[in-house]
Formats: sequence, structure tokens, C-alpha cells
Amino acid sequence: MTVKSAWKRMVVGATGVAVAFALAACSAQPGVALNVNGTTYSEDEVSNAAMQLTELSGQPYSTAGVTYMLMLEPVMRDLAKANGIEFSEEDARNALAAVKEMTGEPASEAAVTVVRTSQLYSLLERTLPPEQLSQEITETLAALDLEVNPRYGELTEDNMLYQPKLDGVVQPQF
Repeated sequence: MTVKSAWKRMVVGATGVAVAFALAACSAQPGVALNVNGTTYSEDEVSNAAMQLTELSGQPYSTAGVTYMLMLEPVMRDLAKANGIEFSEEDARNALAAVKEMTGEPASEAAVTVVRTSQLYSLLERTLPPEQLSQEITETLAALDLEVNPRYGELTEDNMLYQPKLDGVVQPQF
């Protein structure tokens, strides 16, 4: 065995171990994509919501995007309430009524949550100065108990969700 081939084996082995450790972070709760303050969203819920939103909009909606919007839900709900902004779950269901017509199935709870969160964010953008909105989101996110499956993105210290960097993981479709 040459030094070069021994080095390659060590690198491949170390990479395999690193990937195993990274994915092991999810093993405590197999099948979980996200946990926000005790509310758990399964990988199936996230995938189904992304599929429904893609079908409805005609544009790809990534699982990372769904995960991020689900993560923001309690933040947007609280900020909207504090600023007198309303967009109810029923409003979101009405906005997604076409899903049932297209697929024969009603919109999933996760899809409803994503639409509501997105609309609340949009309404807050019209109400608050951008710097204030950004600061309030950052501060409120920091106070949440968040766990994100690394297959759906990397949660940074500033609570932003970035595309996963591991081979073989779910890749967002932007």
C-alpha cells in the first residue's frame, strides 16, 4: 500500500464518520424534520407541504423553505398579535382551497401554517421598518427552543437556516 492510497482511505473513512455523526443528530427522533418549542414536524409533513405548495404555485417550493417558515411561525404569530395584524388559520385554509380541487385532498396542516406565516410576514413588512422587523425576528427566534434535522438545513447562531452542506442530504430547490 502506498502512502497516497493510505491517505485516500483515511480521508474517505473520516468523511464517512463525519457524515454519520452529522446525521446522528436526528437519530434521537427519527423522521423528525423540525421541533419548535415542543411542536414537532415530521419529514413527511414537510415534504407533503412542499409538494402541495409547489403544485399550487406552479413553482418549486423547497423543503428547506417549508422548514424555515414552520420555524418562523411562532415568531410571526406573536409579532402580528403585538402589532394588531390578523391573518387567521381559516384565512390560510381559504387561500389554499384550490389544493383540494387540484389534488382531491385538503391542504396539509404544515402547508396552512406556511401560508399563514408567509402572509403574516408580508403584512408585518408593510407595517414595521425593515430594521425593526429584522431585529424583532432575530431576538424572538433566539428565545425559541429549536431543533432542525441537518437534512433540511443548518441552523446558525443567528437562527438562520442555510442549505445543508453534506452529500446525500435533501437539497432545497430554489
